[in-house]
Amino acid sequence: MGVVSAHHSPAVGPRGPVGPDIPVSAVERSVFARRIRVQGSTAAAVQAACRQAITQGVPVVFLPPGQYLFETEVVVPGGLTLLGSGSSTRCQTTSLSQALFRMQGDHVRFTRLKLQGASLVWDQSNDTYGIASDHNQNVHIDHCELLGFNSAADFSNAATGQVDHCFLHHCLRDGMGYGVGLDRGSYVLVSDNEFSQCRHCLASNGFGARPTHWEFLHNHVNSDDLVQNKQGAVDAHPDMDGSFVVTGNLFENIDNALDIFNGSARYRRHGEQLREREPAVYDRSGDQYLDRWGGGRVDLDVGRAAVAPAAADALAAADGCRRRADLDLTVTDGHESVWAPGQGGGRPSSLARDLPIIGRWPSSTQ
Repeated sequence: MGVVSAHHSPAVGPRGPVGPDIPVSAVERSVFARRIRVQGSTAAAVQAACRQAITQGVPVVFLPPGQYLFETEVVVPGGLTLLGSGSSTRCQTTSLSQALFRMQGDHVRFTRLKLQGASLVWDQSNDTYGIASDHNQNVHIDHCELLGFNSAADFSNAATGQVDHCFLHHCLRDGMGYGVGLDRGSYVLVSDNEFSQCRHCLASNGFGARPTHWEFLHNHVNSDDLVQNKQGAVDAHPDMDGSFVVTGNLFENIDNALDIFNGSARYRRHGEQLREREPAVYDRSGDQYLDRWGGGRVDLDVGRAAVAPAAADALAAADGCRRRADLDLTVTDGHESVWAPGQGGGRPSSLARDLPIIGRWPSSTQ
């Protein structure tokens, strides 16, 4: 089995168990049998195991249960899988301004790990990163827990990757606070995750040599009451110059589900459910509210999936869409949009279908 299927499903939220304590499959146990075991509980010990794995041609570095205090970042060579024992394998930074892991090569996987940054409260000093990928290809993060970072999983400069079946929470850095951050032409698939207490569960920018593209599929976003400067849980910053897809997600107990800022490029949304505090969907190109006043740059068509009644007003725009139904939205910046309005959600994800740069990973759920 390859990447998690990105075909449209009527269901919302994750399509499989989430988090670091999900047992590995029989297939994976066989793949992980040949491995280098980390000796020690520091970044230096993990780095030494990575070097040993590359020297001996072993594909897996195993971090047994324990608390690993990272006095510096670990630089991960290409082709390795870093495997933990679930939440009992905790890697935590001792600095306010470093990454835990930084990619040195392509085709790296992180699985069954708990990664913790410098702070779990709202502050302005936490500049830590969980996993940082700068131009690296096919970085896969699955079945991990990431918390307490400035940016938990960060992709930049045409990096490509996938984040699935993870629990990302308590990223509360004022001005940042990203579960997943990406920019400068990166292509990233974010699917089947749990998010909570992040300033932005996903934040994106453009400015790269190629357009940025990301897809946010079948995730569950729940609660933002610790966020003091509330903005979109899913956020396309100004000059987000590519395209993005948001579909099959469940947003609960948050004030603002999605922000589309001025200059944001092409957007496709279908099949969300929004519950409890009637989270808003904003188009900030003119400080207009899609939920109350409509947005001049947004085409609205009644979609197929009903939303929870408590959130109906958040989707009832003034453009004649008065039924308590979901909406298909397409935002363009003068270019051809990813989908034409009203096509529905029946097409497969363009990222999984059209962009071969996303690697074909062993199944993490079978």
